[in-house]
Amino acid sequence: MSAGPDPGWVAARRGAAARALRRAVSATGLSRHRAGFGWTVVPAPGSILASARVASWDPEPDYFHHWTRDAAIALAAIPEAMAAEPGAAGFWRQAVADHVRFSLAISDPDRRGPPVNPLKATATEAFRPYLRPDAELAALTGPAWLAEPRCAADGGPDLERWGRPQYDGPALRAAALMRLGAAMPEARGEEADRLIARDLDFTLSVAGQPCLGPWEEEPARRSGFTLIAQWDALELGARRLGRADLAGAAETVADLIAEAR
Repeated sequence: MSAGPDPGWVAARRGAAARALRRAVSATGLSRHRAGFGWTVVPAPGSILASARVASWDPEPDYFHHWTRDAAIALAAIPEAMAAEPGAAGFWRQAVADHVRFSLAISDPDRRGPPVNPLKATATEAFRPYLRPDAELAALTGPAWLAEPRCAADGGPDLERWGRPQYDGPALRAAALMRLGAAMPEARGEEADRLIARDLDFTLSVAGQPCLGPWEEEPARRSGFTLIAQWDALELGARRLGRADLAGAAETVADLIAEAR
């Protein structure tokens, strides 16, 4: 009978994963130039790259963007990353504070998208079909920002065509911050509470509605992954904040999950 993996090997892999995750967080020393679009992006503090690796669909995908969903999953892994790499605790405390501020900025309901895609002036003819339509960008305001699956790593709007809307990110982020708050003061306080409330209110408004799931495949439908993420955030928020509206919505979403089995 196998004795299981060597503890030293496991610890080494955990440390390597924690270091790799750090390289994707607040990666302000990196720069991504997309020649076909004429678009250079430098990540902002608090952003979390889905991948710090530069690729251009050749054949590896270009994941040098900030996905709300992926960033929230990274937040949820911070306690494990800190345990694997205790010397990086200060980095993670600053990263969480920066991430809260970054997330508030990219979801600011008073913010408005550009009326014209700015890459129209610099994209090559071959890349112009992949530009996001002007009408989509101009419609970005209010809660529409929270339905955005991703943004540019510098905090600007996503200027490329992509699958949307997606409703799992704010739910995952709210749940991750609420759980982090038990051990990390940077995940508490006025700014964090404001972001959590914004995410929960949005999740409440769209809970159970069809959207694109994590595989980002058309058409929009009820995604089991998204429903579970919404239920978790609503149920956790109801318990911690004492909000009856969240509790009622959590029960409704739980019924939808049960029906989808």
